[in-house]
Amino acid sequence: ESENRFWCLVAMLFATGVLFASDSPAQIGDRYPRLAMTLIFIFVLYVNHWERSLARRALGSRVRLRQQMATRFPSAIFSPDLVDSAREKLRKVTENLRKLDYRFAALKTWNQQDILRRERRIVGILSSASSDELNYILTNVNLPLLFYKIKDNDLLT
Repeated sequence: ESENRFWCLVAMLFATGVLFASDSPAQIGDRYPRLAMTLIFIFVLYVNHWERSLARRALGSRVRLRQQMATRFPSAIFSPDLVDSAREKLRKVTENLRKLDYRFAALKTWNQQDILRRERRIVGILSSASSDELNYILTNVNLPLLFYKIKDNDLLT
């Protein structure tokens, strides 16, 4: 988020310099200030969206951890109920994580209560899982996205 804010600030300064500098070939700020401010706003929104899409693409690539015997759930060692329970918890975590991934930053401010509720749900699912279920979940979930989306909002108190 901080890097995104930095690039938005750089984009705003660049667009302001291009549109308002007296020696700029695209200087329209003196004659049409509203148009220039609108173009600056549009350019900053574009850079914001582009930077977020790059971050989303980087976080979307799954890290494949080496699966050990405990995470593969061989039927000779684990009961079918444990396997089903772990898969169901993984499905719930993945579903809540997918609903936390907003494409536009403005939606995050409108849905703050929903975001906190889903973060608490994910933390609750992970804290209620047994060690074998947790091993299975963490080796099969998109860990970078999980770490990025679950913020330290004092969820555990």
